[in-house]
Amino acid sequence: MSAVYPTIQQGKLNDMKSTMIASSSLWINGFVHILLFALNDVNAANFSIENQEVPGDAITVTVPIKVSDFSDVGAMQFTLSWDPAVLSFKSLGDFDHSTSPTELFFFGETHFSLSAVSNGNLLCLYEQPLAADVVLDGKATIFSIAFDVVGGDGSSSYVQFSDEPTPRKLASFFAQSPEFISQNGTIQIGEISSPSGDSTAAFVPHLSFARDGANGIILSWEGDALLHTSQNLSGAFESVPDAYSPYRVDALGHAFFKLGLKP
Repeated sequence: MSAVYPTIQQGKLNDMKSTMIASSSLWINGFVHILLFALNDVNAANFSIENQEVPGDAITVTVPIKVSDFSDVGAMQFTLSWDPAVLSFKSLGDFDHSTSPTELFFFGETHFSLSAVSNGNLLCLYEQPLAADVVLDGKATIFSIAFDVVGGDGSSSYVQFSDEPTPRKLASFFAQSPEFISQNGTIQIGEISSPSGDSTAAFVPHLSFARDGANGIILSWEGDALLHTSQNLSGAFESVPDAYSPYRVDALGHAFFKLGLKP
């Protein structure tokens, strides 16, 4: 399986508000899990989906959609995609928002199109009433998707933000429109199976991140893995000495990180 690296946005904008994290989760040769991301200062809102592992006999799974640095958002649109051979759309929920006009008080199921869910696509289009930009504190769940599990034990499905058919975009009534930054997730059904039949042979912990103040990022992972870093994708990745989870890095300039199996 060949890997296609993402396009990483570069440069700085005026009136910088927050740290942008452009990330991509890749499987190289089916075994090594790598998360690449670049750090830049831009006006951005972060959308994230966390990885989950559910039992092989699970019937349903609920996937929360979370946001952080969510401000100056007057409208949003995006597509969520998944593998319909593994997950089947069931319902939407967790629209438990404040009635404040500066929060998502009007956001609900009516702002989604279910016309393509049988093909693994959910479309969202929302504009805040009263021409008021939304501000949400911390890392908030804005909604969740419940799926029926139709894939077998050992199968998995991405749940990811997509631009087809509805592209990712944010708009603001009173400020510069934020960038839409997203982190995708994977739903693992039961244990990961390798061609050799050893269910643990292909496992590398998932590398996740969280903001730490204005200029810091906390990298975290579970299990035994090596953290590597590089200044550019064409250069060699070098191991980070004495890096243990959680590990803090400065969100200045460009940096790329990955986890790999220890020898």
